[in-house]
Amino acid sequence: MLPVENDDDDVTEATRLDVFCSRQDDAWRAYVWPGWQPRYLRQHLDEEGEAFPAHFDFDDLERHMREHHAALERQESPAGDVQLVARGRAAEALALWLAGVFGTGMRSRGSDPGETE
Repeated sequence: MLPVENDDDDVTEATRLDVFCSRQDDAWRAYVWPGWQPRYLRQHLDEEGEAFPAHFDFDDLERHMREHHAALERQESPAGDVQLVARGRAAEALALWLAGVFGTGMRSRGSDPGETE
């Protein structure tokens, strides 16, 4: 298992959450860098800090971060990969959003072969 620096209650200005998101077919593969991973987020990650499949709505993430008055660094590669970095209380807001996405098992409509409209 990856080392974890802090627990849920230890959010400081130095707290940093760094997530790399790579598109794979109709979903995203998310890698959460070792470091601060609160229990409610960590429970959705495998031993390498990865979650797959994830169905991200980045517009919803922007709204969530605005509602929490939280700054988010977002960089997009030419290949379409996305890196998200948040610090301090913004890291906590990002972790909450990610845990919600990972916890729902949400699938895009029509993405499940057994689903009918």
